[in-house]
Amino acid sequence: MRSFCPNCNRTLEWYELIPVLSFFIGGGKCATCSQRISRTYPVVEFVAAALTVLLFLRFGATARFLFTVTFVLIMLLVAIVDWRHFLISNKILGLSFVLGVILFLAFNVNNLPQHLLSGVLAFGTMLTVTTMGKWIFRKEAMGFGDVKLGAVIGLFLGFQNFLLAVWMAAVLGALFGIFKRVHQSSIFNLKSQINLPSLEIKLPFGTFMAITSSVVCIFEEYVHEAIDLWLALMQ
Repeated sequence: MRSFCPNCNRTLEWYELIPVLSFFIGGGKCATCSQRISRTYPVVEFVAAALTVLLFLRFGATARFLFTVTFVLIMLLVAIVDWRHFLISNKILGLSFVLGVILFLAFNVNNLPQHLLSGVLAFGTMLTVTTMGKWIFRKEAMGFGDVKLGAVIGLFLGFQNFLLAVWMAAVLGALFGIFKRVHQSSIFNLKSQINLPSLEIKLPFGTFMAITSSVVCIFEEYVHEAIDLWLALMQ
């Protein structure tokens, strides 16, 4: 489906889809209905372009650059959509998995079976975690989109890096949850006369997984060195 204005449903022309430039040329409005376009679009487009340039400077014209930029841009999209809507699109995940397989077939076919297995193991791990969480807490602890996202991360990064990314995401999510809980508690105390329903925290775990897995993908060597150093200090 081609891009369209969500207000008047007009299909956008190609010259209205030039990243960043089209937004400023059009004054941040739809040319037909003058509805303001969210600034999120040019910001995301700029971040995606900047990441692509930085990754090219880091890895050059190599297979690793193609793997990394594909994965990171997918995770950028996943992070934003999950953050805003608590949703991870099946179309995005399906396309991501297919792109991962194609990249392995083109540049690293010998490692494809191992990474496919990693994707399956990651899927099984996330499914086990969400099932146990539902049994323990008597409610959904994690969305099924997060489970399928785990399979994509496992395919691209391998099972060991998947586990590392999930652990980092859990730490990041916990810190964010604590901050949000403290913030909500402060509001509750300041406005105690208002009957707030609960202080339950809903977290977009897919966003945290997307962020941490991107960090692991880009800085794999440094992340492993940091973990090894941390483990050595703990002994």
